[in-house]
Amino acid sequence: MKLATKTAFTAALLTFTVGTGASHAAYVSDFEAPTYTAGQTVIGQDGWAGWPNAVTTANRTQVTSDSARVLDGSQSVFLNSAGLTAPGAADRRVSVYRDISSAGVWGDGMTASVWMRKDDATAGSSINWALSPDPAVGASPVYVEFMDGNVQAFTYSGGAYTFPVLGSYITGNAYEVSAELDFTAQTYTVSMRNVTLGETELSELGTVAFASPGTLTPADFEDAGAFAIRAREGGEGVFDNVSIIPEPASMALLGAGSLLMLARRRRQMA
Repeated sequence: MKLATKTAFTAALLTFTVGTGASHAAYVSDFEAPTYTAGQTVIGQDGWAGWPNAVTTANRTQVTSDSARVLDGSQSVFLNSAGLTAPGAADRRVSVYRDISSAGVWGDGMTASVWMRKDDATAGSSINWALSPDPAVGASPVYVEFMDGNVQAFTYSGGAYTFPVLGSYITGNAYEVSAELDFTAQTYTVSMRNVTLGETELSELGTVAFASPGTLTPADFEDAGAFAIRAREGGEGVFDNVSIIPEPASMALLGAGSLLMLARRRRQMA
């Protein structure tokens, strides 16, 4: 199977996995051609937009085909916030997002996943991905970050926002990082695997409360949900293989990561 057909093939598999109900769907993206064009900003491609009040210039939000930066296939997204650390800078964040409100009725929860790699070791810099019910507000109740060797999750507990450390990462190594949202418990569980080291199974890192002082509901995402990827405070990172899978699809035997791997294997065999 040709690389250019991977996205369509994966989407077809996901449609089969989630079943016949029109109320459940999924969003997946591997940033490959022809849907995405390398050498250009990801903004404006396949519904991606610049996060409000963030730096979104084309040279910092590139779809790249540089083999040194591609995590999977032949294209990935490279976000670069180098140089945005000057004191008093208006914003030190490079951020883009994709509207996921049309991805379906979320049911009891959802599972979000992305491949990511932090390419710099600048102290205090970070890369992260987040889910937000409304980018116009800017709040991200689900937020996983790589910073100073630590994997951190954003949470709200005891009347305060905190970033508990759940694990660690190696600079220059690619990881699949997922979060399973539970709207009943108002929590999300973070899991991760090191793709560079050939790990095939996700390892659970921990469960934290949503970073929200109020109750988060599926309707919040159905109305104006967004999935964002970011680089901050001089951070440089590469992102690939985004998947947003609503319940009950995320409980199916074939998860989004498995589907992507199956697509790659079929392509290699063709």
